[in-house]
Amino acid sequence: MLGVMKKLAAYLVEHNISSDEIFEQWDKNSDGYIDGPELHKGLHASVGDFLSPGQISTIIKAFDHNGDSRIDVEELRKIIDDCIDGALSDVELDG
Repeated sequence: MLGVMKKLAAYLVEHNISSDEIFEQWDKNSDGYIDGPELHKGLHASVGDFLSPGQISTIIKAFDHNGDSRIDVEELRKIIDDCIDGALSDVELDG
C-alpha cells in the first residue's frame, strides 16, 4: 500500500497539485472527509491503481489518526508530506 501512496505523492509533485486541491477533487460529496469509495475512485483517477476494498480499508486505518474511518484534509496532508519527505515506511501500513 505504501507504493500507491508514494505514487500519489509523486503525481502531485509532477502535476504541481497541492494536498488540499486533491482533497477537494476526491471529496465528491463535499462533507470534509474522504471515505472508502472516494479514496478508491480518487486513487484510480490519479495514479491508475485499482485497489480492493481491503486495501482501501488498510490505507484508511493506517492514516486515520482520529479513528472516524475517514481521512480528513489534515490526515491527507500528513500522508502526502510524509511520502514526499520519505518519512513513511512499510511498517506504517502493516498495522
